[in-house]
Amino acid sequence: MRVSVHLNLPNLWKEHDVKQEKITKLMNKKNVKILRLEKENIFEVTNFKWLGPSEIEQIQDVYDVVVSLIKVENKYPQPEPEQK
Repeated sequence: MRVSVHLNLPNLWKEHDVKQEKITKLMNKKNVKILRLEKENIFEVTNFKWLGPSEIEQIQDVYDVVVSLIKVENKYPQPEPEQK
């Protein structure tokens, strides 16, 4: 089974090396990978271990990483929208 979630995370990989290390450790622990899509701030969070863990474990791993990413993203100020 493949579990995949797309997230808009504009601050995720901007000059935050400590944050990147923590995210990488979490990804490895939870058997999840994060791919940056062609759109600038869109990331895909997906499981990479399809055989072995149950469906519930796979969904829970992706969910845990998504929640952690959102918490990290919300710690940093959001960019101001452009005014016209």
